Amino acid sequence: MRSIVLMLCLITAFMAAPSLAQQVTGTWSEDLAESSDLLRQTSPGISQTSFQYSQYFQIEPGDQTAEAEQFSISGREPRMLYVGPDQKSISYSQYQTYATATGGNSLWIQGTSSWTQYAQVPMGSSLSLIASTPSGGSGYLYEIYPSGVLDKNYYYFYPYTRINFYADTIGQHILLFVVNNQPSNAVIIDVVGYYPSPGPGPSYGTARVNIVSSWLTGYEVYVDDVYQFTEGQGGVPDGYCSFTVSGNANHKITIRKGGYYYSQTRYFASGGEYTLRIN
Repeated sequence: MRSIVLMLCLITAFMAAPSLAQQVTGTWSEDLAESSDLLRQTSPGISQTSFQYSQYFQIEPGDQTAEAEQFSISGREPRMLYVGPDQKSISYSQYQTYATATGGNSLWIQGTSSWTQYAQVPMGSSLSLIASTPSGGSGYLYEIYPSGVLDKNYYYFYPYTRINFYADTIGQHILLFVVNNQPSNAVIIDVVGYYPSPGPGPSYGTARVNIVSSWLTGYEVYVDDVYQFTEGQGGVPDGYCSFTVSGNANHKITIRKGGYYYSQTRYFASGGEYTLRIN
């Protein structure tokens, strides 16, 4: 009897012990279904990896020259910034504090809700680069092509300057600018060809959910505590997955991998598209 009581105590203590699982953080962004549908219709061959950067580029034919113009940041501040090739996230308010203290030049790729220093885009797309310099003045934008050729363009840089970039050559492009002999950080743009589409957009009555992570791969996906699938199953896990849920309803989205997990309940509008980036 004593051994049974001891066993029950051990089981109770184990069940009461705090979980060793570590909850990771994530940020959500919302995109209009019309924008995503247009992206797929105009270029049905966007790869899954490029699709996760879809907020940073446009497929529609546009200006293919690297023209620059003064940019007003007021009312257009990004919610998040993703720094370097490893895409480390930082809030815009945190970045402002750092930028004010260092007073350096910085270069970004503008997105609908965030700015980044790395993106993978399909050939023929266009992007907007944002150059920030506290002093302003004349300088050069340098671009290293995949072939190693160095190109430079002369501009007058305002405190914030928007510069067009056209993805005309497959491979890795490295860009930076120099004003008053002070170089900015480098922006990396990987230009790729066309690959199979990641799938159809959300149909009427459903909402599409994209999950993106640069470091957590092969995770299990649950909707309303019901297992759906494991990211990368049947292929190579790359941290990206896409699926649909019923629209105009609340759903609990959970992912689990080893000792890591993320879980949140939120509302999904019918026809909408939602992207969760695991930080």
